Amino acid sequence: MLAAEEGLDLDSMQDFGGSRSWHNVDSPLRLMFDLDYINSEHPTSEYPALADRLRIIRSRWSTYGPADDEASPSMTIDQLEALSKLLSVVELCLSRGERLRVC
Repeated sequence: MLAAEEGLDLDSMQDFGGSRSWHNVDSPLRLMFDLDYINSEHPTSEYPALADRLRIIRSRWSTYGPADDEASPSMTIDQLEALSKLLSVVELCLSRGERLRVC
């Protein structure tokens, strides 16, 4: 659902079965999907923009629901909770100066 917010077709992207490179993606959310990048020594200077974008999406989802019109109400609530938790992790990394990692 986050990818849909940015108009990303994950199926076409590297690490998700496709061949499209992440290098051409201009979105603060790239950090959440480009697995090679997030597990590298990437700069934490991108985190404020990521946190801002996640806050905007959370606000929109709280009001209108996710971009995926087919999501059930219970799925929407679950996704909103997951998004809030993700934002909390990003904010914690920001406050500690630590990098995000995907295991």
